[in-house]
Amino acid sequence: MFNEYEIFIIVRPDVDEVGALAALDRVCESLTELGGHILDREDWGSRKLAYLIQKHARGRYFLTVALLAPEKVLEVERRIRLDDRVMRFLTVSKGVATDVEARIAAAEEARAASPGLRKRYDIEEEEPIEEDYDADVGVVD
Repeated sequence: MFNEYEIFIIVRPDVDEVGALAALDRVCESLTELGGHILDREDWGSRKLAYLIQKHARGRYFLTVALLAPEKVLEVERRIRLDDRVMRFLTVSKGVATDVEARIAAAEEARAASPGLRKRYDIEEEEPIEEDYDADVGVVD
């Protein structure tokens, strides 16, 4: 029985393009070695973090959607922890895949339509809000 998982990884910003893609490939290799199936991979680009992680304010986000046996998740997470390029990761279970073969076939059709790593830059990064603190200091009437 397989479950569908979304695995998010955040790669350090000082890692170059080749190293960041190698970190993603290492996650995908771990999944396939453990009998999983990669459904989708997305590059979300470099984004500002909500708080500092390992003294970094930015990170490169990647998303991998995969089918994997539930007992193999801990091993995949252990392998991700060993990669120094990855600052943080998150594994989210999307539920039990009822028809595994149909789900794999649908993912292959989508991948054939857009081969390679999909880039998702449609998520706009919010600009910091500049507040005028001098106006708040005034006298209350």
